[in-house]
Amino acid sequence: MSVHKKEILGISEKCMIQKCSCGAFHLHYQYLSITIKKETLFAIMHKCYAWKEQIKKSASCCHKRPFKLSLGVCTLTISYEDFEEFNQVIQEVTTKLLNLDQLMVKGLASLN
Repeated sequence: MSVHKKEILGISEKCMIQKCSCGAFHLHYQYLSITIKKETLFAIMHKCYAWKEQIKKSASCCHKRPFKLSLGVCTLTISYEDFEEFNQVIQEVTTKLLNLDQLMVKGLASLN
């Protein structure tokens, strides 16, 4: 029986994302745990960004509404109160996966 090792990439009180040695990512939110691909994680990042922009543009429209995310046959509903925390973990993990921190350092170094 193979043993899969998991590395925690991002964690908060209600959300955690782990990278498994099999190549999959495990997204935990409250009582739910789903296994997703890297591409799905990036799609979630994009949807979080779009939702945040929608909230900025029309606060009355989205005020207190939950963030709903369809992932195949599963719909994940993030409460309005938890969205910032969920989004922060998603952004942290995708930043790590895209090596954006290193790109920023290289970009700043090339400006000097």
